[in-house]
Amino acid sequence: AVALWPDRDRLKVWTSAQSPFFVRRSLADAFGLHQANVQVIAPYLGGGFGGKSDVTIEPLTAWAARRVPGRAVRLVLTREEMFSGTVLGRGCWMTIRTGVREDGTLTAEQIELVFAAGAYGDYCINIVEGAGHNAIGPYHVPHLEVDSYGVYTNTPPVGAYRGYGHPEVHWMVERQMDLIARELGMDPVDLRRRNILRPGMINAFGQEMDEGCARFGECIDAVEKELNSGLAAARKRLAGKRSSGKGLPGKRSSEKRSSEDPSSEDSSPEARPSARVLAGAGLAAFMKSPVMSTNAASGAIIKFAGDGSANVLVGCTEMGQGSFTAMSQLAAEALKMPPGKVRVRSVIDTDVCPYEWQTVASSTTWKVGNAVARAARDAVRQMKEIAARLWDVDPEQVEHGFEKLFLRDDPRTKVTFSQVVLGATRPDGQAVGEPVTGRGWYLPQGLTYPDPQTGQGRLAAEFTFGCQGAVVAVDRDTGQIDVLKLITAIDAGRVVNPELARGQVIGAMATGLGAALSEQLVYSPEGRIRNDSLTDYKVPTPEDVMDTEYVVIFLQTPLADSDFGVRPLAEHGTVSVAPAIGNAIARACGLELTGLPMTAEKISQRLAAAGDLEAHRPPAGGDSSRPGGPSGAGGPVDGEEAPC
Repeated sequence: AVALWPDRDRLKVWTSAQSPFFVRRSLADAFGLHQANVQVIAPYLGGGFGGKSDVTIEPLTAWAARRVPGRAVRLVLTREEMFSGTVLGRGCWMTIRTGVREDGTLTAEQIELVFAAGAYGDYCINIVEGAGHNAIGPYHVPHLEVDSYGVYTNTPPVGAYRGYGHPEVHWMVERQMDLIARELGMDPVDLRRRNILRPGMINAFGQEMDEGCARFGECIDAVEKELNSGLAAARKRLAGKRSSGKGLPGKRSSEKRSSEDPSSEDSSPEARPSARVLAGAGLAAFMKSPVMSTNAASGAIIKFAGDGSANVLVGCTEMGQGSFTAMSQLAAEALKMPPGKVRVRSVIDTDVCPYEWQTVASSTTWKVGNAVARAARDAVRQMKEIAARLWDVDPEQVEHGFEKLFLRDDPRTKVTFSQVVLGATRPDGQAVGEPVTGRGWYLPQGLTYPDPQTGQGRLAAEFTFGCQGAVVAVDRDTGQIDVLKLITAIDAGRVVNPELARGQVIGAMATGLGAALSEQLVYSPEGRIRNDSLTDYKVPTPEDVMDTEYVVIFLQTPLADSDFGVRPLAEHGTVSVAPAIGNAIARACGLELTGLPMTAEKISQRLAAAGDLEAHRPPAGGDSSRPGGPSGAGGPVDGEEAPC
């Protein structure tokens, strides 16, 4: 961050922030200034993932700069200082007890969530609430008791991180769904289908589900189909490796993946224990709601140049997600002009740009896109009025075409955008109208605070549903886990830019891989972080994730009250990656893991402690060749008590 006090009552800050307007408010409160006297500028961020939505080093930078008025002061943290001097991702301890009928119908759940908040409440307050709201995942459970706590800990404060409490609760719920299915002798895919939320049902916090979940079941079906083919291919390759005496399959192989039925490939439980490397597949469903304030407004302004090209001003930040590309596409479509003639201002300046609550909750294309569409409609309305005055007709008689306006009854009577956006001119030189500036706002309607007694209320403006799956290979000797295939099927509403959207989901899936398999903070007995570098804190590198096959499937049910039918999709690819992998590991080698990350060390130690894997395998039942079949590869082999 960089801070400058031009004079005693004015503050200017440049910062890598997802929420420049929130930074402005916080700094104004801290220094007793009017918000109009605080200017916050946020350039292109180069990555955020939630950690830049909090206020962190800006107040300290501004405090230091106040000692030298008129001179800019910059604060740059080292990587080690970043770990302890900003905010961390979350840690959560969870307990779930579920009542289930013999036919698999969920009847009741009792859930307790305990989040480590760090030394200050800060953002964890909102994470605690969002996790509690979504604690039962995408299922209908008629009787609930959910308690979600944030606990002060002697560690750096917790902040926003991709998923905002959803990955934790889905890890708990989706791992337990497989355990329930095993106890009942049911296919876990069928168990999920039986209990998913459907239109007209009431969710955990009292909202009635609309058509947004109508295609949820199709997401599950799509993932199951991909898992069947992926598991068959993996077992075929493993069989080939066994016959050749080789170990874990190299995913760089160019051999074609099979789509044959899994049962045709050495898939029976009896065949697997003799192999050193075991394959398994698992899936996990998800539901995500945007955790936001009830007045989370977005604004947009569209201005025009004399040649008819447009400048779009928004308050959201760009950090690689492609929002500005999507905004230019949406503006161009609404204005009926080429996207190349629409430019979105890339530097966000609170003195210049319209208000934006925050660039969080995967909400930008949805919320800001609605604001841009309304600003475009406002601009078109103004252009129609100018054209109507030019022709002495009612504005209702003016039609809007591609970069032009024309008379409905006489299309040959027309003007281009360039002839009206700065005001039109009659043949005698008389000016008609004024420069066009479109203004649009979007504010989700009807949101309320939760009832303090019941936790019920209209707490979410929309819901996005989907399912994720994983095919893994587990080396019984070393515990090495190779994720061969990851699948996400998501009902994302209308997809504005399929390539950018796919990249968003794959990036989120890679984030989920880190949380599932490697990322963990290690503290010394004195409470110091011991792995405060990217050498020891194991974020997945391109080398770690490049060989996994990623499959993204979009279903498109437009959001009813959205101008373009867009739904959020960015964080969603993270939410159920961990439980999908955990379920796949259970299917492969029988380990029922309940804690993250699932490291090779943990798996090798628990397999070694278990002794003979076959001795711990429960009796086979049902179709064991299916990725979610009831027998699986067995129950807990490490003496760990099942969390249900």
